[in-house]
Amino acid sequence: MISNNIERLLFLAYTMSILSSCCTTKEEYYKTGSLDTRMVKFKYDIDLNGKKCGDFVWLSRSGVTLQHSKFRNDKLHGTSRYYFENGALQLEAECKDDKLHGRTTEYYKNKQIQTQCIYNENRLLKIISLYDSTGNPLNYGTLKDGNGIVVNYYPDGTLREKGGFKNGYRHGWWYSYTNTGYLMDSVRYENGFRPGSDVPDSHY
Repeated sequence: MISNNIERLLFLAYTMSILSSCCTTKEEYYKTGSLDTRMVKFKYDIDLNGKKCGDFVWLSRSGVTLQHSKFRNDKLHGTSRYYFENGALQLEAECKDDKLHGRTTEYYKNKQIQTQCIYNENRLLKIISLYDSTGNPLNYGTLKDGNGIVVNYYPDGTLREKGGFKNGYRHGWWYSYTNTGYLMDSVRYENGFRPGSDVPDSHY
């Protein structure tokens, strides 16, 4: 009798775990004023707790996919892809629990690769390559294992900003320039935090 009850409880627990992991698809639509145009804006999967799971798709009014991501327990988990309005791939990023984790590849509108980087839970560890919009390789600095100096550019290869990294986060003085070469701004980071910010910046 006791063993039968245990078997029932185990079966019930197993059934509930299966059900709680099931995803159903939900859609949200673009609206013009109070009129529902029935044009899909977001299409995503949710579990029984109302949390995003599985695929998430964001569409433009013209039907072009702007984002296609994977979610787990309401957090980005897996590969996320973001697109320009013309449908060209803009960014492909590996994510883990809402954080960049793994390889990210960013593109120009002409489909040329801009940057390829490696992240570890939002910390920038390595820059694999950097190009201008015509495919010419650019000097990205001395970053190694999240430490060093990093250089960034405008699409035409003109210096945009440069500064230090420490343990995968911006650290020390960062200098920003206009596309004509003039110093535009300078900010001092402390372990990823800039003055007045409560979120560390690891963005390349």
